[in-house]
Amino acid sequence: MKIFYFIFIASIILVSCEQRGKIKNRKSNLSELKYHLQAKDSISFHLDSVTSYFFVASEYNKKMNIYSFLFNKSILLYDYDSQHFLKKIEINSLHPTSYTIKDLDSILVFDYDQNEILLADSVGHFYKRIKVDNNIPYYPAPIVKTAPIILNENNIIFWGNMGGEYADEDSLNRKLMGNVDMQSGKTSYQVSYSDVYKYKNWGGGLYRWIYVDYNSLIDKFIISFPADHNIYTISSKGNYCETYYAGSKFIDAIYYERDISKYLDSEERTRFFAENNSYANIMYDPYNNIYYRIAEMKTIYEGKMGWQKDISVIILDTSFNIIGETFIGKCNPNYRYAMFVNEYGLHIPQKTSEDVLQFRRYKLCIE
Repeated sequence: MKIFYFIFIASIILVSCEQRGKIKNRKSNLSELKYHLQAKDSISFHLDSVTSYFFVASEYNKKMNIYSFLFNKSILLYDYDSQHFLKKIEINSLHPTSYTIKDLDSILVFDYDQNEILLADSVGHFYKRIKVDNNIPYYPAPIVKTAPIILNENNIIFWGNMGGEYADEDSLNRKLMGNVDMQSGKTSYQVSYSDVYKYKNWGGGLYRWIYVDYNSLIDKFIISFPADHNIYTISSKGNYCETYYAGSKFIDAIYYERDISKYLDSEERTRFFAENNSYANIMYDPYNNIYYRIAEMKTIYEGKMGWQKDISVIILDTSFNIIGETFIGKCNPNYRYAMFVNEYGLHIPQKTSEDVLQFRRYKLCIE
């Protein structure tokens, strides 16, 4: 009877394993990882009684030395040095989800519901509206800000993703980068998911998000896929340039469902993501001329609002070689939309009271 029970349990485990595949991580040479991040101090931006630190878009503007975030159809601006509140720019739009401030008279806002790019000034007046043409089935509207909006001469480049996974999607009808010609008003789409996403079921949830940063010095976008140990450089024309290994030493593999027809409901998608490893933001640090990539470690799922992953920061040089990695642990759950870099280091949001947005500052160090 014991032997039969053992065989029965083993067969269940074997079937379960066969239902899932995995993307193995080949790991780096740990002896070469000489750089790390060291927590130095913290800064805080105080919030009023109606403003929350749970938001989905923010940025640091180097030229103006301002940190800002989008909350409840308003962009709130803070002076970085004093952490004092400067002003609120009301965005009179249906559903603003992403923005970029070039200067106070040139603010680019993406409206998700209207599928428009709006150019606003410092008082929130829209002096130009550009309709984004949905000429492919699965177009890349940014529902959160995990990539910048770039104004490049007469073109506006934005990134996003359509939620879900679809039986008829392919490299032609599902894109991640949009390019709007401001003169003609025409929209073109470029960049597909990496090969890691082909013929695999990722549940259609957070594994389908896209994380991008732009380095103007080399005029390239750098892209981080949640399910891919590699990162990619993309030209401003939307062409793949190079592939670089950028996996975490804390991640052994990332699992996927082999059955591409299997539907995962909202609860199952969230559990699948929480109990699996992943990657998130990629950020260029112009002060040290390096890159940071966020790795997320699998955790215990305790309901949709009851889980949070530990994170680490992978450090890459200008040639995208891994030169270090620092384990951070848990931080504020909105880190994907709140982190930023300036001359004082990498800023990672911390769990605090509801009336404060607090960041811990991490400086780059060498052993």
